[in-house]
Amino acid sequence: MTDQTPTESAPEKKSTAPLVLGIVATVLGSVALLGSFIPCLGAFAIYLAVPSLIVGLIGVILSTKAGKQNFALCVVGTSLSGIAILMALLQIAAMNEAIEGLDEAGVEIEKAMDEAFDEMQNEINSYSQE
Repeated sequence: MTDQTPTESAPEKKSTAPLVLGIVATVLGSVALLGSFIPCLGAFAIYLAVPSLIVGLIGVILSTKAGKQNFALCVVGTSLSGIAILMALLQIAAMNEAIEGLDEAGVEIEKAMDEAFDEMQNEINSYSQE
């Protein structure tokens, strides 16, 4: 038989889920944040940052239910991934602006080339008429 009486309860087992989720969110968020600063490739950091944000938010929810156990680690991971998402979105916006600028420059170059070609044709026609 057991030594515990019915009034005594078994020791509460602390959940390690918030700790694990906090570590995963912090590691993924850190890698995503570092990756988001790489020019032209930083937009792909969003693929690490979004899962990290989800894991961090789940960790925050579980840690509040567990009495704020490992709460700070989950918040740090969530914050890092949120910043990484912002940086990735800035990279995407910058790339879109650059592409639009290149499109406009291409149109201007095409117009200039057409004008130069027309001038050359006119010069050739004027020499051939003489």
